[in-house]
Amino acid sequence: MKSIKEILAELNSVVESNESSNVWISRSKETSKGQWSNEPTSVEVMMNDETDDYFYNAWCKLTDDSKTDLSEFVETELVPRKMRLLKKTALLSKDRTAVRYMIARPLVSDS
Repeated sequence: MKSIKEILAELNSVVESNESSNVWISRSKETSKGQWSNEPTSVEVMMNDETDDYFYNAWCKLTDDSKTDLSEFVETELVPRKMRLLKKTALLSKDRTAVRYMIARPLVSDS
């Protein structure tokens, strides 16, 4: 199990990388009780995850300049890593201030 210091360092890196953006990413995993565990994450964590245990999501605030931020995120973070957003997975947040898209990422091969 990770120490509190390690967990806090991971969370701080996510916060720092998203301070001025309308876009952030999270990952979700279904627990043994059928509940969904959601946590903030980073592109680095997503790229180093060699399992298919998590669904990765990009969230975007619904603001006037969010289109630019989302476009930059896709072009600089996803496309170079052969990932994309799945349009059909768009889901408004409960408070209707953000939209979520699932991220399609390449599967790790054993070859």
